[in-house]
Amino acid sequence: MKKVFKIFTTLLLMIILVVGTLVPIASAAGTPQTPPPNLVATGISATQIQLTWGSVSGATKYDLYRATSQYGSYSPVGSSTTLSYTDNGLTNNTHFYYLVFSANSYGEGADSLANAWTLSGTPQTPPPNLVATGISATQIQLTWGSVSG
Repeated sequence: MKKVFKIFTTLLLMIILVVGTLVPIASAAGTPQTPPPNLVATGISATQIQLTWGSVSGATKYDLYRATSQYGSYSPVGSSTTLSYTDNGLTNNTHFYYLVFSANSYGEGADSLANAWTLSGTPQTPPPNLVATGISATQIQLTWGSVSG
């Protein structure tokens, strides 16, 4: 019985030592500690915003969240394994806020905040009756009709 107890305690001690050395390794590798640098959000159309950011050491992906108020409720919009993301299907002429988190298999790390407006969905009408008249060898006179708005 003493021999079985001694074997059991030796095995238990070995397990504790092995686990004890693995835990610090996992903690050191954990979630990325820095936010994505240089986050920029740009309205590129009436329904799209393009986000770009810099690389974070230890990140294998970037998780994106969106809200219509800086301190509002953020909803997930997607993930990217590259350094950019285009958010589609948005409402035109609307202000959106984004959080981008650096992440890896351990979870999400620090985040960056950016905001942008979608562009107005109003199509631009060219001025009517555009006329170009040469008035000299180096000058052209342009005239056109009025536009509303």
